Amino acid sequence: MEPGALGSIPVVELEVTGLERAGRLGDSLAVAYEVNPLVQWMFHDDLSQKRLRGLFTSLVEFGVKNGLVYASAADEGAAIWFPPIPETVDQLDVTTDTAQWSGGRRDAALAALAASRPTAPHFYLDAVGVVPDGRCRGTASTLLAPVLAMCDAGGVGGYLENSDSANSSFYRRQGFEEIGAIPMPEGAPVVVSMWRQPR
Repeated sequence: MEPGALGSIPVVELEVTGLERAGRLGDSLAVAYEVNPLVQWMFHDDLSQKRLRGLFTSLVEFGVKNGLVYASAADEGAAIWFPPIPETVDQLDVTTDTAQWSGGRRDAALAALAASRPTAPHFYLDAVGVVPDGRCRGTASTLLAPVLAMCDAGGVGGYLENSDSANSSFYRRQGFEEIGAIPMPEGAPVVVSMWRQPR
């Protein structure tokens, strides 16, 4: 687990040996996503920091074992990516380890998102978040930079879903462009799919 510095923010790629940090990163992502429109809709009356911490801690652990997780050295932010899956293989179920938190709304939303993902190989950004006190310092951009560099070097696209229009300009600065709105369950917020061509 070698730390590196991209820009002025120290970033670490987590390995399985770094799973002891999953709880701290889960806490940070829970704070970052507490006001996310899709998260609020999925959990409805069951939204709580305890639930979100459990969800994101489990997602960090799953990402470390099956994908790529980059974290700021102070654990105030993280990015969780999943690498390209061959077209002959079913889409990776990134929610396997968090099934105990699934409710009807969350299951329906995740099914809609999965059905709309591109079939072409791509790096999938499952989550990126920074606690409010750590924002506006380039942390999120730095967390995304290692995998975006991999995309460019390998000629592979990047993909994400965005339910918070306030984040659209940030993603566009990283090279992502909107594809269109994803058909979501009734009452769900607008979720836009975004694609990044390799540079």
